[in-house]
Formats: sequence, structure tokens, C-alpha cells
Amino acid sequence: MITLQVGRCRIPDLCKRNGITQAQLALRVGLPPQQITDYVSLRHLPNVQCAKRIANALHCCIDDLYEWESE
Repeated sequence: MITLQVGRCRIPDLCKRNGITQAQLALRVGLPPQQITDYVSLRHLPNVQCAKRIANALHCCIDDLYEWESE
């Protein structure tokens, strides 16, 4: 079985690609800006529903939100 580990958060890159700030992303998905900051810094990880809302707002797949490392 392959184990996947969350690597670097790609939300800042995806925000830049979409021409929005992390604060604007937070507004679009109905989260406090600090929550997005926590996801970016890996203090917390979004649940599936939240990750889906973020991915939709950034026009990407959930898998695109983070780099994934296999062990």
C-alpha cells in the first residue's frame, strides 16, 4: 500500500494564477482569512467539503491544493 503525505500547499500559487488574494478566496468560500492561512501553513488541513469549495473557487481539483509525497 502506498502512503501519501501532504507536502507543500499550492493555494498561494493557485490564487496567484486566478488573480485573487487569499483573503478574497476566503470570502468566496465563506471562511475566515485566518483559516486559509492555517491551511497554507499546514497548521490545519481542510475537510473534504471545504477542500472541494476551495478547489472549485480556484478552478482546480482537490489534489491540486497540495503537493503529495509517497512513501
